[in-house]
Amino acid sequence: MENHESELRRSAVTAFCRLRDRLGRRLPHAVEEIFLQKGLIVHAADMPSWWHDGGNILVKPPAGGVPPLSYVGTNPPRNAIVVIGSNCNPPSHIFLAGEAPHLFLGPQCSLPNGTIICGEQSTIVLAGNLFAIHAANLDARNGGLIYVGDDNLWSSNVKIATDDMHAIFDHANVKRLNRFGSNVSIGTHVWLGLDVLINPGATISDNVVVGSRAVVTKTIPKGCVAVGAPARVIRRQTTWTREDIRPDVPTAGTGVMALEREPGGLLRRLSKAVAGPFRRFDASRR
Repeated sequence: MENHESELRRSAVTAFCRLRDRLGRRLPHAVEEIFLQKGLIVHAADMPSWWHDGGNILVKPPAGGVPPLSYVGTNPPRNAIVVIGSNCNPPSHIFLAGEAPHLFLGPQCSLPNGTIICGEQSTIVLAGNLFAIHAANLDARNGGLIYVGDDNLWSSNVKIATDDMHAIFDHANVKRLNRFGSNVSIGTHVWLGLDVLINPGATISDNVVVGSRAVVTKTIPKGCVAVGAPARVIRRQTTWTREDIRPDVPTAGTGVMALEREPGGLLRRLSKAVAGPFRRFDASRR
């Protein structure tokens, strides 16, 4: 039994390395943000025949159920890699398609009633500590990449896509105008409001707030608030916290200063976020 579990663990490490290598080719800095938790193994029991026939690999904690895996079209995926970290609440639907779709859900990712679509040679990586309120939709296809850093908070109905699904051509030279298999990158400590749409090729840097119903089409710099369609920066040198702090909280003696005396106190975290990238991962966990 011990030898069998060790083999499942080694297989999990091999699958993770393949996924991480692909991520590194498209987004080199991102490989430092993800890690394979101890105890994850390749899960083979109770999987449908199409999963095994295609040489697909599911890596997950030994306990807990199997995520709702399915496929798009008439042909099941082949050589897919799906990694699910601990304490995850996977989306209601995970659709895979084509050759070698790769999906990584890091620890403590929660996407209730959400949908993930990962197409041929495409990659979706959620580093961890992501809470989406309701019905997030992530769609990577045509070799595209969606990367989401650590510590994200999303309101309902966030939509992220690497492609428009249909081509738009210039009539004169028959050149495709819209993106095909693009990257979408979302940084660390990002708050997305209700109905935010992240378009193909967009980048959201660390420590950003994106207002409700914004449409992100380009790059949003770190430490700012962006709103509108298309999204534009309306405030810089900002940060945010999950605590709902009253506006009249005193800054000395009690309130915020009291929080500051605790490990990871509010002021310390806010100053770090404004000064540079916000990081929650402890290197000792890697």
